[in-house]
This record gives sequence, C-alpha cells and structure tokens, in this order.
Amino acid sequence: GAEPYITTQHSIVAGLETRWPALLGLNELIAKEGAQTLAECAGHPLLVVGEYEAGRAAAFASDIAPHWAPPGFTEWSGYPVLFDRVVRWLAVLHRGGSAVRGGGLQVSTGVCWGRRGRPTAWLTNCLGGRYQPT
Repeated sequence: GAEPYITTQHSIVAGLETRWPALLGLNELIAKEGAQTLAECAGHPLLVVGEYEAGRAAAFASDIAPHWAPPGFTEWSGYPVLFDRVVRWLAVLHRGGSAVRGGGLQVSTGVCWGRRGRPTAWLTNCLGGRYQPT
C-alpha cells in the first residue's frame, strides 16, 4: 500500500493528519485546470475538488469501503470527518458567485456498518427545500 498525504490546505482537510493510513490502490486521474488537488497517493491525485459555474465537484480516486481501503483506512479517526466534509462542501449552494449556506438544503451523512464491524458504504442524504419524499 501507499500512504496518502495532504498537498493543499482546504476546509475539507483542515486539522486532519498530514499523512493518512495506507490505501491498497487508486485510479489514476488528472486534475482539471483550476481544480485543487487536496491529497495525493503514490504521486497521483487522490482527492480533487473544483467549482464550475454554480456547482462543485469532488473526486476521490480510491475506495471508501473495503477493497482498496483496508481497515487501517476505514477505521482511521479522520475517515468519517473527511467524507462528511466532502459531502457538506459539495452541498453548498452558489448564487451570483458567492456561497449560500442553508437555502432549505439539509445534508446528513453516515456510515453503513456491515458484518464484523466494518464500514460497507457511505450514506448521504441531501434534501432541498422543495423536495418531498413520496
């Protein structure tokens, strides 16, 4: 495995350890011009974020569940903090070039735990002000 490490300070990675527990693999990607590479692993971008018009995007180039993410990563204390922050950062609305928090958008995140006490999926629920479940 290879240890990921923070390359750029950002609210998503603020306060997390500079080096993270090892991952067993990742997809190689190239960050678009204007995007921010927040973390790298084995010399490749691992966590990249960016903004385009009124939206935001994030790419995490490895697994968030067991396969390439071994127990050392999924049980790391920064794991739930990192992915909660990614989702919350993505959920900020933009109007007229400035970030707008709230606006009726509700975000909740959590881990779905499988057998043997290991996380199997990251759950995200984003509800806009006009969304009505059926």
